[in-house]
Amino acid sequence: MQPNTSQHQRTAATTEEIAATNTRVERLIAEPAPVPIDCRPEFCRPGQMPQLFGISRTATYLYLADGSIKGVNLRRPGCATGIRLIDCESVRRFLAQHFETPADRPKE
Repeated sequence: MQPNTSQHQRTAATTEEIAATNTRVERLIAEPAPVPIDCRPEFCRPGQMPQLFGISRTATYLYLADGSIKGVNLRRPGCATGIRLIDCESVRRFLAQHFETPADRPKE
């Protein structure tokens, strides 16, 4: 018994639509949307640092430990865990300090 031609075409179209959707989803996952400048957050979590600033979570904790950036751990009295928040403005200042200007470059 042969499958109905219109049903076969519908299945092929559905398979192509699924493949196209999967491609779009994979592209969105691989290329996160940039954060608009006018809605920059004041605070962020360590897990958001890679998307916002390109700084890994591990590096974030290292920079917090040496005082390069500011953060706070909010927790209730008696609780062992809390929420770590990073001051995004301190991260922006930290990054700005590491940019060279043409006058700063050594002359050859």
